[in-house]
Amino acid sequence: MKRILIFCCVFYFSAQAQKNKTDLSDISALKQHIQFLADDKLEGRRTGTKGEKLASDYLVKEFKKAGLKPINVYPDFIQPFELKEEKIIISATFFVNDIPLILQEDFFPMSWSGNGTFTHSKEVIVYDVAEFIKENENNPHFDLKPALYDRLKKINASGIILINTGSSEDNLAFEKNDNSPSLSVPVVYVKEKARKQHLENPSAPVTGNVQIKKISRTGHNVIGYID
Repeated sequence: MKRILIFCCVFYFSAQAQKNKTDLSDISALKQHIQFLADDKLEGRRTGTKGEKLASDYLVKEFKKAGLKPINVYPDFIQPFELKEEKIIISATFFVNDIPLILQEDFFPMSWSGNGTFTHSKEVIVYDVAEFIKENENNPHFDLKPALYDRLKKINASGIILINTGSSEDNLAFEKNDNSPSLSVPVVYVKEKARKQHLENPSAPVTGNVQIKKISRTGHNVIGYID
């Protein structure tokens, strides 16, 4: 009986030692995976980037090592998918009295701006957002961005320049994920400092050009299974 008890104790402690060893091995492997996947060179594994490709390749390799199998429709473990479209500014120029303004620092196109050229030789509208905000100050349902978009759709011009002469913040910006259909004419927003410096005279000669493009990105899921 004593011999059996000693054997059981030896077996138990050997098993515990093996379990602890396995735990340490698992923790080490987990750290290795996390360190690789969280590395700055993977660029946050953002969809469609080189970093996402590095992460996918790493996971496929680890899936194979772990004995996972690919499903029939994705024999290489990779399931591609299209991400929704984003808008990017290809180019945007704005001149007042032949003086160039700096993109993003002085002005930016609205994300629903149309593409094309505008010039003072054709009708260009300077639209003050402050007046529009004041006009709707007692409207509890007023939402500036969609309301402004709907208002500007009705304006007939070769280009629209947005300014804000009031004290109210408008939070307008180029929003890459805005899926609103583009207007038929270029629309640019001139920031306050540039407005005071260059557009105090609303009739100042202005010219400019806006080119915005929609892009889509392909992402990749890594899929495997254990039977």
